[in-house]
Amino acid sequence: MDVADVTIDYADMKSKKSDQLSGRTGVEFTRSEETVERSVDKETVIDAVKQISAEVSEEAIMLRDEGRIDEAQALLQENTEYLFGAAAALESEELLLLGDINLIDTEAIDDDDEWNASRKRMKASTYEIQSQQDYSE
Repeated sequence: MDVADVTIDYADMKSKKSDQLSGRTGVEFTRSEETVERSVDKETVIDAVKQISAEVSEEAIMLRDEGRIDEAQALLQENTEYLFGAAAALESEELLLLGDINLIDTEAIDDDDEWNASRKRMKASTYEIQSQQDYSE
């Protein structure tokens, strides 16, 4: 079933001409779990999981900076479980690695010396994930 038709008019910066793109999207309904599993765009879901995880890490950093160590640690623990669950469901080594790193951050959060190093790495990683954009055609 078609759900949207989109047409975009824009100025092409290279050619300095007006151009237009059109697209159509649709949805399909099924009761078949096999069909659903085959239809999952794993790369897109993995990217979404990484974005959600980065937002949670950012919140944990804010909590830790406010001195709310137990809350930050609990949030990072939930995030670790989320990453490991998604890694298993999506068969993603990348999410598994992020889960491992998140686990290290969870364990380091109550030690000031370890936390400073973890915080710096977490901020850089969070920024990198949140600012990733794909410009490929």
